[in-house]
Amino acid sequence: MSKLRAFLIDELKLPSNLATSVASYYQLVGIDKEKYVVRENQYCNHLCMIESGYFRFYSHSDKKVITHWIFGEGKLITDITSINLREPAKWNI
Repeated sequence: MSKLRAFLIDELKLPSNLATSVASYYQLVGIDKEKYVVRENQYCNHLCMIESGYFRFYSHSDKKVITHWIFGEGKLITDITSINLREPAKWNI
């Protein structure tokens, strides 16, 4: 949780006590390689901070796999349209 708290203070400029409070709502969950945060056309319910490793955002189009982004340690990831507007996810994460 210390990386999330540091992110909230350094990047979002939250006061220390507020960053601690916000971080307390999150839990550390491991995601194995080849597992997904969300798949295309499902609904995303998570905002994740990458503690270590990399996550790829990709989709399928005309029998091709298209990588849109790759994010690493310290980044926040989610399918923002899916989590906010409750639309099906556009990418596999």
